[in-house]
Amino acid sequence: MTDPIARPRPEWQIVLLLAAIQFCHILDFVIMMPLGPSLMHDLEISTQQFGFLVSSYSIAAAIVGILMAVVLDHFERRRALFGLFVGFVAATFACSISPNYETLLAARVFAGCFGGVVGACVFAIVGETIPPHRRGRVMGIIMSSFSIASVAGVPIGLEIAKNWGWNAPFLALSALSTAIAALIFGILPKMSSHLKTQTDLQPHGPAHALRELGQTAAWKPHRMAFIMIASLMMSGFFVIPFIAAHLVHNLSLPSDKLPFVYLCGGMGTIFSSQIIGRCADAFGHFRTLLVTTVIAWIPVVVLCNAGPLPTIQILILMTVFMMFVSGRMVPAMALVTAAADPQRRGSFMSLFTSVQAAAMGLAALIGGQIVRELPDGGLAHFNWLGILSVATSLVTLFMATRIASWVRRAGT
Repeated sequence: MTDPIARPRPEWQIVLLLAAIQFCHILDFVIMMPLGPSLMHDLEISTQQFGFLVSSYSIAAAIVGILMAVVLDHFERRRALFGLFVGFVAATFACSISPNYETLLAARVFAGCFGGVVGACVFAIVGETIPPHRRGRVMGIIMSSFSIASVAGVPIGLEIAKNWGWNAPFLALSALSTAIAALIFGILPKMSSHLKTQTDLQPHGPAHALRELGQTAAWKPHRMAFIMIASLMMSGFFVIPFIAAHLVHNLSLPSDKLPFVYLCGGMGTIFSSQIIGRCADAFGHFRTLLVTTVIAWIPVVVLCNAGPLPTIQILILMTVFMMFVSGRMVPAMALVTAAADPQRRGSFMSLFTSVQAAAMGLAALIGGQIVRELPDGGLAHFNWLGILSVATSLVTLFMATRIASWVRRAGT
């Protein structure tokens, strides 16, 4: 529910604004990974330090996400989103002017603290402004921001970086985000009705909220879902942060072809996610997760163990890699949704988002400790990351079988 306003904005304006905000903070995260070769060269940093740059964002988002799960509902939605997004803009601008590794690392932590919570606030606003019978379609539009960031944002960002340096994409993104932030109060309605409904809860205070979060985390199906999503995200993020440097230095992909590789892969995910989603409904969530995971092993193993390859082969392998590594999330999320306790869905999703972010950060951190940069710029031990990726995905499948079994017994 929203508070009455004199001239309500059309729903499409609200949806487009929220999708634009989601696009900005997702692009801020994903653009770091293909910038790896430039950052390691220009800042003269190691693969371990680059791993810290990627993981710092996710770990900061995970920690702040847990803290904000307790207090976010105590602020008016529009003001909360504006404050978080302004902090995100400032952090992204700080990335663009960072002169060295240390200041860039601090800026990435700063960005994670704000950007990681922006998404949670966006989805809370969707729940309050969009009627239930249209909410699914709107969620689909907003969730497509990841594919759009991959298809358009990453290639454009890489082109900007090629011409003006690695700082330039962050400067461009901060300028775009500033323009979007200026629209928040003009388009979004005031949303404070949830504050009125919490009046009776005020005597409980933060201690009550923390107990609720503890009970949410302790419920067995939730624990299984946390382990499943953590292993799934780690399976992908052992490899993803370093794949661009691996393609350029180990597989001899010309650096100017990198944007095109991400463009094709991103376009592939747009189509594959729709097909995989329909298969999940038709053949079952677990079966679809099993098939997509096994298929994903093929490009992971081949890419991680390959030497120099022709550009066309790299393009095909990376497209299949992006389609199925990301496609696993579709049936996995369907399983997770079925396992959630309806009475604690909000707290569960807050914790779930933090677990996702923490798993991504931890995997990037571990991956950075395993690979080593060679004198010619190549990455040693990259094949070990492929082994870890496949092994970790086995944990995902094991937990998925348990969740699917529980869902069948519960009849949800």
